Amino acid sequence: MNLFGHISVVLLVPVCLGGFALAVSAAISRRQALVRAAVWACYASLVLAALASIALLTALLTRDFSNQYVYEHTSRALSIAYTVSAFWAGNAGSLLLWALLLAVFSVIAVRACRREDPASLPHVTSILLAISSFFSLILVFTSASNPFVTTAGAPPADGYGLNPMLQNLGMVIHPVALYVGYVGLAIPFALVMGGLMAGRGSLAWGRSARRWTLVAWLFLTVGNIVGAWWAYVTLGWGGYWAWDPVENASLMPWLTSTALVHSLVMIRKRDMLKIWTVFLVAFSFILTIFGTFLTRSGIATSVHAFGDNSFIPWFTVFIGLMVLFSLYVILTRLPILRSTKRLDHVLSRESSFVYNNIVLMALTIAVLWGVLFPTIAGAIKGQKVELGTGYYPSVTVPLGLILMLLAGLCTLLLWRGVSWSRLARAVGGTFGFAVVVLIVLVVLGVRRPYPLISFTLAAFTVASVALQYWRGWRERRAARRADPFTTFGQMIWSNRPRYGGFLVHFGIILLLVGVTGSYAFKVSAEGDVSKGGSLTVGSYELVYDGLTTTQVPDKQVARATFTLERSGKVVGILQPVKEYYPASDQTWTKVARRSTLAGDVYVTLLGYSEDESSVSIQAQINPLVNWLWIGGAVMVLGGIIAIWPKRSRRGDPKQPEAGLTGAEGSGKARQPQNRRKGSAGQAPRHRANAR
Repeated sequence: MNLFGHISVVLLVPVCLGGFALAVSAAISRRQALVRAAVWACYASLVLAALASIALLTALLTRDFSNQYVYEHTSRALSIAYTVSAFWAGNAGSLLLWALLLAVFSVIAVRACRREDPASLPHVTSILLAISSFFSLILVFTSASNPFVTTAGAPPADGYGLNPMLQNLGMVIHPVALYVGYVGLAIPFALVMGGLMAGRGSLAWGRSARRWTLVAWLFLTVGNIVGAWWAYVTLGWGGYWAWDPVENASLMPWLTSTALVHSLVMIRKRDMLKIWTVFLVAFSFILTIFGTFLTRSGIATSVHAFGDNSFIPWFTVFIGLMVLFSLYVILTRLPILRSTKRLDHVLSRESSFVYNNIVLMALTIAVLWGVLFPTIAGAIKGQKVELGTGYYPSVTVPLGLILMLLAGLCTLLLWRGVSWSRLARAVGGTFGFAVVVLIVLVVLGVRRPYPLISFTLAAFTVASVALQYWRGWRERRAARRADPFTTFGQMIWSNRPRYGGFLVHFGIILLLVGVTGSYAFKVSAEGDVSKGGSLTVGSYELVYDGLTTTQVPDKQVARATFTLERSGKVVGILQPVKEYYPASDQTWTKVARRSTLAGDVYVTLLGYSEDESSVSIQAQINPLVNWLWIGGAVMVLGGIIAIWPKRSRRGDPKQPEAGLTGAEGSGKARQPQNRRKGSAGQAPRHRANAR
């Protein structure tokens, strides 16, 4: 299978380059035969990428240790699930996955473009094949990216094994979700840039770009949340986000794609912010390439990075070309992108979208600077340079609080503006609820400014979102007279983008509540504990009961047992684990947790004495941390609802679409309706909540 896979990867290069040349020729000559040939090149690239992927997967599952990649990332003791996940565990396999996903998405996008906007087809196809050409060239011509290199001499009897860090369910999901998000953002880039090159306005590419951006945003959300959960339950340091460069690389395109969703709604609703939207499309895509580069180049120190500097010139040139290409398209298509419309009012939904974009872009620039500054300064000074530990909190916390405020405020604003008096009436009830929450927190003893502000803004936003659900449910129930639960479900399903978007806002607030609680009120303790002794952390006592060690085929496992007590009562048993892998000479920890909605008791086994009479542990109380995972799940659910396609019915007018703001279809002034007379005894049909 090595030879078969290698041939497939090698053939991918001329197919992609040749298809790119055909697409460029088709764009210039407008010959349909060339367009069809370029489209067939997309299909051929998918077939070759799929064959190469099947070859690698077969080598992994059959434990073909004559393959260097299989030898380095699997062993005979490795389970089937983790053997499959080894496909993307290494540098070469993950790049092949990139190429495969890009080929799949390219075929889907090209087929849709041929149907929806055939004039842009050669341009879109050329951009997609150019990106595919870059990744195929890397797979063949860089030292560490070909997954079909064979081992020297006779095949080894067993493999090196998968990194213990990656033997976790999170690592089965997290990388794939991120790659889908990364590759997904290449499609709106191709659609928008290709449409502009063809002289097409936003009506041609806006809808399809929004659809792909939402899909990419959803998978980036899954990837980031699952990655944070993996770090929390696996790395053993008690946190879920360390502002690591590679973590930041996955966060930045999530921030810009969130801004992009809002901007695409502005184009559809008001035909505004077109230049800004195209910039966001390009910037989001370039950030995905930068993130892929950062993970592989070794220019930034990270627990997540592969660290191969042979990629530096390749990615540097490609990123530079994409920047120049994007600037060229934007500057030469300015007449198409200019809009005569302006913001009507500072208190309008349009304005809130602009404010939202400003905050998200400020967050992105702050994070990007935190990634680039140590590398640039270190290269200039010739020594390692690090940002202070307070940099990220000092810039992200205030911006995060502003974002929380906007998330609630935008649901109360109208298109084209609202008067101060009307806004005051709309805000009155929700702000009153937030003030009550603030007073309760102060009474309970919370005094720190940022947590107080964060929880108060969270209450305001939750109340604002709940108010929109309540108003929609009340109006629909008055019109349909169905039972309450049916009414609620029909309300959501009849306008999925709007109410799915509300749910995303709600999930973001729950996530930020978890972040606030777990960082602001964390309690930790560390020490050596003898058998029968205890360690106090907060209001809990950890009593050490003993240690057991076992030997399994690929590792030695040490498991400590602790009785968790609170106020003299036993509330649980915790068993943190420390594992040693002889083949790779690696030691790994598995934390023990007692989880409730109030927070986690989190215990890490740091070490133990030879006679097992004492252990060294770290214990933490992480308040509200599980609301982070609940909020992430709610965000994903809301995103799925917002994206879910609507089945068109004859005679059924299209519902207004919305982005992830969840507020696009709400808050407009009520318009008079022409009521149709129904059959005898039948109420007239209404389009509830389509105001």
